[in-house]
Amino acid sequence: MGIKRYIASADTTITNAFKMDLKTRGTGSNMGAADILDVFSIYAQASGSSTGLSQELSRALLKFPVSDMSTDRAAGTLPKSGAVNFYLRLFNAEHGETLPRNFTLTASAITQDWEEGTGLDLVEYTDQTFEGAGANWAFASEGTSWNRNGGDFYYDRHWISSEALSNSSFDQTFSKGIEDLEINITSLTEYWLATSAASTATITITGYTELNSGDKVNLVATDGTNYDFTNGDQSSVNGTWESTTSNNQTATNLMNVINTTSGPSGTRFTATVDGAVVTVTQATAGIDGDTTVTLTDGGTAGMSKTDFTGGAGRSNYGIGLHLTGTQEAYNKYSDTGGAVQNLSGSTRSYYTKKFFSRTSEFFFKRPMIEARWDSSKKDDRGNFFYSSSLAPGPDNLNTLFLYNYVRGQLKDIPQVGTTGSIMLSLYSGSATDTTPHAEAIELAVGGGVSIAKETYASGGWYSTGIYTASVAVTAAATPVQTLYDVWSTGSIIDGNHLKTRFHTGSIKPDSLESSNINPATRYVLNISNLKNVYSNEEIARFRVYTRLKNWSPTIYTKAVATAENNIIDSASFKVVRLVDSYEVIGWGTGSDLHTQLSFDVSGNYFDLNMSMLEPDFAYGIKLAFYNGAIGDWVEQPHTFKFRVEE
Repeated sequence: MGIKRYIASADTTITNAFKMDLKTRGTGSNMGAADILDVFSIYAQASGSSTGLSQELSRALLKFPVSDMSTDRAAGTLPKSGAVNFYLRLFNAEHGETLPRNFTLTASAITQDWEEGTGLDLVEYTDQTFEGAGANWAFASEGTSWNRNGGDFYYDRHWISSEALSNSSFDQTFSKGIEDLEINITSLTEYWLATSAASTATITITGYTELNSGDKVNLVATDGTNYDFTNGDQSSVNGTWESTTSNNQTATNLMNVINTTSGPSGTRFTATVDGAVVTVTQATAGIDGDTTVTLTDGGTAGMSKTDFTGGAGRSNYGIGLHLTGTQEAYNKYSDTGGAVQNLSGSTRSYYTKKFFSRTSEFFFKRPMIEARWDSSKKDDRGNFFYSSSLAPGPDNLNTLFLYNYVRGQLKDIPQVGTTGSIMLSLYSGSATDTTPHAEAIELAVGGGVSIAKETYASGGWYSTGIYTASVAVTAAATPVQTLYDVWSTGSIIDGNHLKTRFHTGSIKPDSLESSNINPATRYVLNISNLKNVYSNEEIARFRVYTRLKNWSPTIYTKAVATAENNIIDSASFKVVRLVDSYEVIGWGTGSDLHTQLSFDVSGNYFDLNMSMLEPDFAYGIKLAFYNGAIGDWVEQPHTFKFRVEE
């Protein structure tokens, strides 16, 4: 299955709300051990001339185990970038307080580290940290304040996402929230997972005679600090360079001052020179270093530049969850007294949205990042069709898989690895139809075949120990009943691509036929290897047996054959908790297709990681098949039950 969940490793709520006396703010309070996360904005609950009295805000901070994601990606458990989506999921906590309606929550990357803390009080704000351990409105961690009250966030990065939530059944008294939160944070998560790289910029001296005393090169460091390097001005704070006898020498002088260890620049940048071009590299790696370079050269053309680019990766400081700037409460005053200035803020209140925290007793409602991807393997060995004019080109392709097991474990073939050549040839049977015939079948263009009548298809590495190749085959006047697939490697150039043969298999191809009816197909289903009980530490594979409901064998067929196992090309599953029908894993029938079933010659199957299920409960598996006749998924009337135990 293409789904993996990473539960929050830390979370807390920070607030500048007033306590019950409406005079003292809870800015020093910590709520890191509470089982609820609060997000709200209150306008004008306290009035008067004092600065910021009209504004009370609450924000949630969450951190996730990105190191576990990195480990899973390195192990191949988590797909590479571009093949997986990540979603921030938080779950609504019902409460009897006033709820906002038609509001928008924003998830923003946090820019510095913070501590979860052990506070519990979400009402009286009595768990004060006194600048000790635990984040609050003013402090990120013990002895370290936020740069701005209420947390430090990236407001200008493209990975920020938002989700509009509404409560159409809003009731002023004892209303209940109805919305969970799901935000796509793939861009942010991939920045966390990216291999770290430092940003670089260039400054080119194009005409040293056109430079004047006082001309400046301004570099912005990873932490946002500006550094000025000035031509000929000995009072320069960050360093002085001289335009001198040539463009190259002037560039060298600039490089030297940027690299000086006597000033603050030495810990921010390193510089190299190549002729008249100075390349500057941020001392700290990460996306934060994609900043600007500004030249002040008196309006002449003595210098040119490129901004810092190429930064990758950044520290995981987590996500801040808050209302949008236009919905957080208005405050015209500068940041002081716990309030934050917000000239575009709202003059109405949005309160209170509650989510369960990571310490919640409810197993399935803890904050998580959920990774989703299509992990289905569609091996057409048992679903192989000859090419037909009835089908579009792509539907005439058949994809075959080769599984290389060594002592029970999938291993890459040493001669092929992950990038080497692997080829597939198809043969008709010998006179006894037990082995491949001497000559390989000519293949049609498509898939791994680029030249008409070629006798092999180029394949490739799919995942550890698994290789694939796609082919299209035109049936002869008398269609061959058995095809033999031969997997090999060798030299394509000299035509000896069968130098080393790895495997020979067999295929029973079929032919496409049109119909004069539009059937309402019904199926009989069974999970043939279903057990009553599973451990919460195992990954179980479920084999799905499917046949047509009105299958009517002849007497001969019934005596000598078993019912055919129909392969469903598009099938999906979901998991529910039986005691209350709570949907633990929903249908993955959207763009992610993360619960799509695989199939091979034995039929459909899927894997389920039991660690995602709470022990000591019974669960049910439901299946849905895509019906092209109606253009929708059809849930099947079967529930397959099992229990999970520690």
